[in-house]
Amino acid sequence: MLQFSPFLILGVFQIGVFFLICYLVTLFFNRLQNSQLVVLMLLSPAGLLASAYTIGMSLRKEILFMLALSVVLVPVLNGLRLPGRWLGLGIALYAVSVFAHEGMVFFAPFFLFVVLIYWRIGAVSRAVALASVLTIIGVAVLAFAVSMRFAHSDPEAVCAAVLARGLTPYLCGGAIRWMNTSLAEGIAFTDRSVFQNYRYLSFLVYYILAMLPFLNFRGERKEARWLVVAFWPGVLFLAPLFIVASDWERWIAEYVFGCILLSFALLKLGWFSIRRVWPTWLALLYVSSWSFPYFIHHIGFNGLFLPLVAGLIWGGEKTAVLLGWPRRGT
Repeated sequence: MLQFSPFLILGVFQIGVFFLICYLVTLFFNRLQNSQLVVLMLLSPAGLLASAYTIGMSLRKEILFMLALSVVLVPVLNGLRLPGRWLGLGIALYAVSVFAHEGMVFFAPFFLFVVLIYWRIGAVSRAVALASVLTIIGVAVLAFAVSMRFAHSDPEAVCAAVLARGLTPYLCGGAIRWMNTSLAEGIAFTDRSVFQNYRYLSFLVYYILAMLPFLNFRGERKEARWLVVAFWPGVLFLAPLFIVASDWERWIAEYVFGCILLSFALLKLGWFSIRRVWPTWLALLYVSSWSFPYFIHHIGFNGLFLPLVAGLIWGGEKTAVLLGWPRRGT
């Protein structure tokens, strides 16, 4: 009987999931007349292609959220046929994503927005919309509770089971090693790795660059006008993750992908329009800036950019301290 490596099965499954995501996003792309702004957002280093820009984002289980959101928006592509069924399938996939990683519970607002849109355009009745909202909240809470039940398992026992199946000891690191990590320990680690060395500034630049194209959207309906603005502070829903987890990049990428896909749907529905086409030089300048956050992230605050930021915020004396220069009078 043929035996297949769990790695092979998992890899094929995740590649299949990512293929479906790319296929659905491409359908949106083809229906939006391939405008310059859509191309820039589609190729953004945050969002769909995040896994192509950094190994740390490659084929993670969180892409189930990306598939779930893509599925619930399928009715926008098929003339709003069977929205209830697509909502049900997408919500079920979202529940699986929360079970896979409890942090995905904070992405529930995307699905609530989709339900609101479908109700406002008359694609679903008030009863279906209410049932969908309650289901989204219910499955998110239930999946979160179930996932947390396993979050504090004995990492040694889990690692022993992994090794007994002939898998690499490398898997005993990462998520398995963190299984019995307390909340206080997680916060302390994030403080050391993100805040004390000022790496949060690189993530801030990463987020701002990824969100710049959204400035070119204009809301054509009353509901859409506030949504254009809400995209920017909406990332604050993820604030609990930023406190306890140091890998901000993947959470920002997931959030930006959600905003991109939702904006594509709103463009297709006529809720959004594009203000203007960027000059070619500006588009090229924007594309050229995509590697800047990674540069900042790796040079640390001893490089050129972060001391400059520190100087602008805290003054020359603070910058001198960061660079190790002696203070005045010492």
